[in-house]
Amino acid sequence: MSSVQRQDLVLFSDQSVLPSHFFQDSNSHNLFFITHQSCTQPLWLINALVETHVLGSPSSLNESSSSVLPSSTHSHAVLASFIHEQNYFTNSLNKLKIPSNNYNVLDFLSDFIVNNIHNKPRDKILSDVLAKFSAAIQNNPTDTIVIIEQPELLLSLVSGLTCSELNNKFITPLLRQCKVLIIVSNSDIFNIDEYDASVNSSNLQNFYKSSFIKSMINLNLNPLKTGFAKDVTGSLHVCRGGAPIATSNTSLHVVENEYLYLNEKESTKLFYR
Repeated sequence: MSSVQRQDLVLFSDQSVLPSHFFQDSNSHNLFFITHQSCTQPLWLINALVETHVLGSPSSLNESSSSVLPSSTHSHAVLASFIHEQNYFTNSLNKLKIPSNNYNVLDFLSDFIVNNIHNKPRDKILSDVLAKFSAAIQNNPTDTIVIIEQPELLLSLVSGLTCSELNNKFITPLLRQCKVLIIVSNSDIFNIDEYDASVNSSNLQNFYKSSFIKSMINLNLNPLKTGFAKDVTGSLHVCRGGAPIATSNTSLHVVENEYLYLNEKESTKLFYR
């Protein structure tokens, strides 16, 4: 793979990763949906999206400057996870030299059940979680992206919670509060030959389907079908989601593509498939 030319990550027809139009249009609210498996951890892609928004380009990923867009000192990212602690993100963002005042990390892993779920009704749980995001967004509502890792775990953590409730009382209101919402979900359930056909399993499937339908871009991280390779970690498949892009730029569209990627100790490299 060392003899193959590296490629820049480009997601949209204006040669960008995050189009500036998303943050210029007052009524623009767009959903990204990232899916991965346990063996294809998405941290490098999350980092690239934050880096693009705050610094103007995913410099740690892209060699050229063709996708550099104007950034603002007010550009802000809110990251939250139900499977990783705060340090998981702050350590990697610090390595990229992203100013700490340009992002917030909400920790929904440490003591979440005790502090946020125990003896509370479902509506109260969802409204409290949403309020934490609202507080983090309120200072920069017109220039904020929100990245939330595995919100579908709420379907297992909150007794009786349905996919419709999760969407209507949390995901959709959250999308309305920010310019770009990026949902990162683990799709391992679809790789189990005989997964549990329970109500919770059905809710999970419905959540994935609804997220795809509401998203305007879908990014799939997949392992190699042939198994392990020393010079390739996996593939990134970029495709349109089920929703149109919310922007006044009618010519803007998703550039559907497939990359191979190689995760190294301090960097990730992309190659065309």
